[in-house]
Amino acid sequence: MKPILTIALALAPITAFAASPHGHTAAPETRELRAFKLAIRKLYDLKERDFAQGRDDHILGRFYAKDAISVGEGEGVSMGSAEFRKVYDDVTRANHVKVRSISTFVSGKAGWDWANFYVTPTDPKEKPFSFAILFIWAKEHGRWICKGDAYAKGAFPVPDDGSAQIGHIGQERAAGTPQ
Repeated sequence: MKPILTIALALAPITAFAASPHGHTAAPETRELRAFKLAIRKLYDLKERDFAQGRDDHILGRFYAKDAISVGEGEGVSMGSAEFRKVYDDVTRANHVKVRSISTFVSGKAGWDWANFYVTPTDPKEKPFSFAILFIWAKEHGRWICKGDAYAKGAFPVPDDGSAQIGHIGQERAAGTPQ
């Protein structure tokens, strides 16, 4: 489990530079990358639906691997399904979310996706907020599954060139998401 966190932390500075405007070069999108983006978008949609319905069964059973690791600013480290359940049992009932891919990489059976994770609390007294997040993906038994994530408060700048993927959201944006 520790290798995932080590890889994420080692790749963070490299991919952060590559995803930044000064390091961004428009490479042609490969068939492999298009297929990966489509597959993870479907999983993001599943995660968004679970939040919208105040449930976590798909998040825990299909989105994250049983041995996934999550580390976040102010949230500490969660490892494995039992710890994820403690977190998601509460947060899925209290929030709605939208995921917007910003910079995606895939090679073979491994990939990652830098994204903005927009959160709108169901309590109207609470303000929307966002996380800049790195999702780490592996293809296991022919299906993509999230092996972990690392996040910090804030959001990545959204590219003007249409390269950021927001899936089916269209006009239905979470409060605080960029237009």
